[in-house]
Amino acid sequence: MEKTKSVRNPFPWILKVFKYEMKNTARILLPIYVTTVFVALICRMFFLDGFEGLDSAFDSISGIFMILYSVILVTSGVVSAAVFIRRFKTGLLGDEAYLNLMLPVTVGEHLWGRILSVVAWIPVCLVCGFLSMIIAGIAKKYDYEFENWLLLASIFITVVLFAYLVNAVGHLAKKHRKIAMVVTVVMILSATFRISADVFDSVVKIVKYHDARAMSLILLAFSAIYGVATYFILKHRLNLE
Repeated sequence: MEKTKSVRNPFPWILKVFKYEMKNTARILLPIYVTTVFVALICRMFFLDGFEGLDSAFDSISGIFMILYSVILVTSGVVSAAVFIRRFKTGLLGDEAYLNLMLPVTVGEHLWGRILSVVAWIPVCLVCGFLSMIIAGIAKKYDYEFENWLLLASIFITVVLFAYLVNAVGHLAKKHRKIAMVVTVVMILSATFRISADVFDSVVKIVKYHDARAMSLILLAFSAIYGVATYFILKHRLNLE
């Protein structure tokens, strides 16, 4: 009898990559998020009414804590994105790439596992940030709107996948990779902004004229494009020499 080729189930392998990435990123991200909430608690101890009652922030220790909290809040998001980008470069383009690609895991499964870890961390990052804002007493009325947080999450995932694509394209260049990456950034951003301007009005009509939802849909669409392009580069053009 003719043997039939079995269909591979990718989910167990994606889950393994996902767990591995979650474990590695947690060692950096969890202390950052805990620190953000902790600093917010300290700031609230100095400002029982929140930061709005501050007259001269730079003349008191409370003002120093306010500045420190603001820096940590912004830094937590920036560092989160940097951690995911670094994990991608190390795991698929850098020192760990040879070992990872020798495992019985496809490029697509590696990529999906990493993307899912990013998606899983986004709610944690947003919840910790929003909680710290409430504790510090700086949360405004518009901060409670779901659309604003959806837009922030869409921006985050788009930035990460954009960086995936830029690094994958830059890796194709045997020499002058930094220059190749800069050129890639300029070209992709130019195309992205041009296309976004053309489709934004149409998307706004579809989502009932809500700018935040429209922009979120556009960003998620570009995220998918960046992810697919990264997959094809890693699948067909990856060279670790």
